[in-house]
Amino acid sequence: MYASFSKKQNNHYFYNQKTRTTMKKFFLSFLLLLAAGAGGASVTALATEPQQAYTLEITPETSERWWGIDLMGRAWNVYQKDEYRSSWGSFTTNMLISNTGRYVFSAEPFAVSCGGNGAMTIESHHEKVEVRKSGSTLREAYLMCVHRHMSGERTMPSVGLFTQPVYRPGLRPDITWGADEIVAFARRTVAEGSPTGIIVIPEGWASPHRLLGFDRELFPDLPAMLGELREMGFKVMLTVTPSLPVGGRAFSDAYRNRWLNGEDGLDIGKDAAFTHFHERVAQLVAETGFDGYVFDSRCLATGRELWATLADGVDMCIVNGTNTRPFAPYASKIGCDSCSASATEHLLAASLSGDIYKVSSVGMMCGNEREKAAWTVLSLFSPVAAVDSTVWDFEDEGLRNRVRAALQLRASMAEYMETTVRESAKTGEPIVQHMEYRFPKQGFSDCDDQFMLGSRYLIAPSLDGAAKRMVRLPRGRWRTADGRTLRGPLVLEADCSTAGIAYFEFVR
Repeated sequence: MYASFSKKQNNHYFYNQKTRTTMKKFFLSFLLLLAAGAGGASVTALATEPQQAYTLEITPETSERWWGIDLMGRAWNVYQKDEYRSSWGSFTTNMLISNTGRYVFSAEPFAVSCGGNGAMTIESHHEKVEVRKSGSTLREAYLMCVHRHMSGERTMPSVGLFTQPVYRPGLRPDITWGADEIVAFARRTVAEGSPTGIIVIPEGWASPHRLLGFDRELFPDLPAMLGELREMGFKVMLTVTPSLPVGGRAFSDAYRNRWLNGEDGLDIGKDAAFTHFHERVAQLVAETGFDGYVFDSRCLATGRELWATLADGVDMCIVNGTNTRPFAPYASKIGCDSCSASATEHLLAASLSGDIYKVSSVGMMCGNEREKAAWTVLSLFSPVAAVDSTVWDFEDEGLRNRVRAALQLRASMAEYMETTVRESAKTGEPIVQHMEYRFPKQGFSDCDDQFMLGSRYLIAPSLDGAAKRMVRLPRGRWRTADGRTLRGPLVLEADCSTAGIAYFEFVR
């Protein structure tokens, strides 16, 4: 996929560092045993040989900020500001990038720690890393890093993932999601004035007696259900997990083969278990005719690096719960598991690391209705417009109208999003762009609560659900939602009451 990487490196671009260290220790022990047969001197030489460590010290330049994303998908930011100088622990990543045109990249992860005044120490056990310079801006550094280290033919996910809402009915104790319930959900979506899109069937559809076999009581006629949904204008994705219904034949088979992970799922870190599961996924894809799949690994303790291989050959695909390599041909979840102001920061840091096809999934984790509505709107303006809370989930009429308006606004951007995603696949540029990326040297390096959707739309979500928020417009002409033209640079209080965001179109 990338000219500079081997196939193995592509499939395991991000991996579990602890697992790799364990494997090294195993092979070292094996070599020691072999050497023991040849003589004690060899044993001593091998046992005392230290592992090579390469270190690099980076002193920040004036007004420099560094971005990165760790192996768990969390944002890493280093400022020359007092509040950021001593609060960081260790961090593992493959890429760091700054707004002064500098970057660090390695095909293997390296550890980063931050000291006083924003200084960083990088330690690698794989290769000597170095700071490279390309121009003087964040965008110049990003594009040089992408083209030099991540070049080659790219396969993008199905463009349909980015041009329409992705409705995700969640697991609820009061609903068993069968064919009738899914069809009723689609009908109500249309009746409530929401646009059609993609419906994701949640887990719980599987029979306890056959691995990844449908429960025929819940889904007696799968083709009929799919046909009815498509006639209404919906596409359908299926959630696939390694969990097994306890007590069924599939669970018993896994128990006898010692394939369980200690809870209620397959341990796909075991070769035989993963091979069997992979074969069943391939059969499921070939036989059922869904438009796409969500591969959700839940909380796998092992085998995380294998999970994404299930997406091979699936055009419309979301993969959750695994470390994502840059420009992977599927969408993945941002590394934020709660409603906090850091969600946009995680989204932007991921985009600046080449992980550009993101899904937000924080909407259902918020406390009150206003917070839930705010984060539902934010999800809609991530690259994949995921909907975890439907219009009718809100009792407050004003919030229902706000979410409905946001859905309609995002749907109106379908043609623009298709063009943007296709261009991103060719150029490598992020879909969601940091303000500093698009408008360098204008004081936006610390602006993490508004962003550009492609190169045209400035999106400023109301993260606390308030009706108004402050927005910073860069130099140039900007068109407002009501058709007025403003000239930047400008700081203004913008209205967010209609759709939960303030948005502006860049004219020139």
